[in-house]
Parts: sequence; C-alpha cells; structure tokens
Amino acid sequence: MKKAASAQQKMAGRLILERDARRITSIAGADFSYHKQKALIGAVLVVLKYPELEIIEAAQDTRYVRIPYVSGFLSLREGPSFLRAFV
Repeated sequence: MKKAASAQQKMAGRLILERDARRITSIAGADFSYHKQKALIGAVLVVLKYPELEIIEAAQDTRYVRIPYVSGFLSLREGPSFLRAFV
C-alpha cells in the first residue's frame, strides 16, 4: 500500500484546480462498471459540445481487473481502463 499511496500522492500534485479565461466549448463525462463474476471493468468516456450537449466523441474500454478494491485507491483500479478509453 505504501507504493500505491506514494503514486497517488505524486499524481495529485499534478492536478490543476484553477480555471483559466478560455471559453468552455466542450465537456466530458466518464463512468465505470464492474462485473464481479468475470472480474471485468468497463469504462466509457463521452465528449459533448457545450452548451448544445451534442456528442462529439465516445470511447470505451473493457479489461480484466488486476488490482483489488481498496478504499481510497479507486483510480489505481479504474485508471488504466479510463486512460485506454481516453486515448
């Protein structure tokens, strides 16, 4: 758990929480689902044109879960599937 906590802390330091002056023209949403019996995780990412909310792009990924659920470390479990959908 120490390695996971260190990795998560390092990633948190890269997070930008300030909004710049650019006009927002698109927004995105992501969700995950887990199939317990098959140990599969699925990620979906949708990008919408704003403010019209028209779908610009959608992507998905499904893969086997390699990391067990640990409270506070969900990004390490779901992150790889999200990143694959994002790319």
